[in-house]
Amino acid sequence: MKICVHSNRGMRGEETPCAFYLGGRRLPVLAVIERWQDSMHQYYEVMVDDGRRFVLRFEPGLRSWERFFLGFRKQTVTPKPT
Repeated sequence: MKICVHSNRGMRGEETPCAFYLGGRRLPVLAVIERWQDSMHQYYEVMVDDGRRFVLRFEPGLRSWERFFLGFRKQTVTPKPT
């Protein structure tokens, strides 16, 4: 799903999302939780002001942003006490 994202450029030219629009509502990005990339895209897991997390995908060649859905949820494994 393509979305409108406001971003800032870092010192090395990398884009970092600071707000995006979803359903006509502006969602400020409070934190970038994680970032990674593949050969064509940059991914950002972000947290918005109400605590929800989203993964945004940026394609630098097209300067295009979209809300990205992963086929799985990351899970934290807590070790069992021994």
